Amino acid sequence: MFGRALTSVAWGVVAELYGRKPVIILGTITVVIFNSLFGLSVNFWMTVSTRFLLGSLKGFLGPIKAYAAEIFREEHQSGL
Repeated sequence: MFGRALTSVAWGVVAELYGRKPVIILGTITVVIFNSLFGLSVNFWMTVSTRFLLGSLKGFLGPIKAYAAEIFREEHQSGL
């Protein structure tokens, strides 16, 4: 969560510059890699660092929300 809080604005800028699709693909790949590394952690600091990197490199949440808001009609969206 801390890593995501630090880098979410930067990922939004990257998504605007290069497009949402590359950011979503890169985010999905990093989730697979760092969740696997997290599962294979052998000590506490490896666990902490992989979770931080996972949060920092998981920049696809904002672009996915923006993409979903564009493609779905307003009556199918939540009121949040």
